[in-house]
Amino acid sequence: MNHTALQSILVDLNKESPDIEASAIMSIDGLVMASQLPTDMDEDRLGAVSAAIVSLGDQAMIELICGGTMKQIVVSGEAGCMMITHAGDDAVVATIIKANAELGLVSNEIQRAAIDVTEELLH
Repeated sequence: MNHTALQSILVDLNKESPDIEASAIMSIDGLVMASQLPTDMDEDRLGAVSAAIVSLGDQAMIELICGGTMKQIVVSGEAGCMMITHAGDDAVVATIIKANAELGLVSNEIQRAAIDVTEELLH
């Protein structure tokens, strides 16, 4: 894993979509590999919360939706949303997005970044 390459993916993602306020690449158990976060956001906390959400999403897929692989989870509220997108089998891209963002466009950018992360982690 090349930390610099992962960091570069996030820098590009945040440039492409100014509606993204924070982004991180992490293992599915919450270990942060790279991040672009505001100074007041705790990287470890983001990792822990993301891991819990991914675990619940995977459990819902198995128990309620009858299988398949969870691809993306969106937690949306008045102040904005969090979008967590799988990047291969063992990693996710977690993002915090502004409240009035066009989620379809932002999601497309995040999915492109997730593909780049998957390819980088395979090297």
